Amino acid sequence: MKTKRQTTIAIAASLAAGLGAWAPAASAHGRDHGSHQDHRQAGDRHHGKRGHDRQASRLAAVAEKLGVSNADLRAAIRDGARAQAAVTRPDLSRAAYNSALAAALGVTTADLERAREAARAAQGRDARRTAFAAALGKSVAEVEAADAKVRADMRAAKKAYKRQRADAFFAAVAAKLGKDVNVVKAAFTEVYGSAAARRACARR
Repeated sequence: MKTKRQTTIAIAASLAAGLGAWAPAASAHGRDHGSHQDHRQAGDRHHGKRGHDRQASRLAAVAEKLGVSNADLRAAIRDGARAQAAVTRPDLSRAAYNSALAAALGVTTADLERAREAARAAQGRDARRTAFAAALGKSVAEVEAADAKVRADMRAAKKAYKRQRADAFFAAVAAKLGKDVNVVKAAFTEVYGSAAARRACARR
């Protein structure tokens, strides 16, 4: 079950990513309704309009709860999206992992690469782990502990990044509207609820 915090994080991510959904549906081009292409385009426009209308009605409900106009709310969300984009993304790359693991083990990244080469010649998973650790002058337990810590730190950094983005989004929206940030969060959560949060999380 999602916490209130997880829900607000996901709603912020979903809204910031979905700004383009407010653009009016594209108008039809061509009149040959007998073609497969035109039928497919018509279907796409139908589904796009339905999604646009649903989003518009939700935003109108949020605006009503906050006592602001739809235009003001959308302008505030654009500010929120920009605030989200300004949050520094943590480096979760393979290179960052290697650097962190090397530091945790007190070796260099070059040492790690040499150890990996040595491990490739071993047969079986356990043998490769033992060979890798031995090449670094470490025990398997030491290597596994360092790996677990680095991975946990990277997961925590990713979580913190999502929280920071959500906080930046709602703070910017609240500032633009001149509202308390908790009031803004409550309005969005009440209208969008956990369903939007689940969809937003599934996209990430």
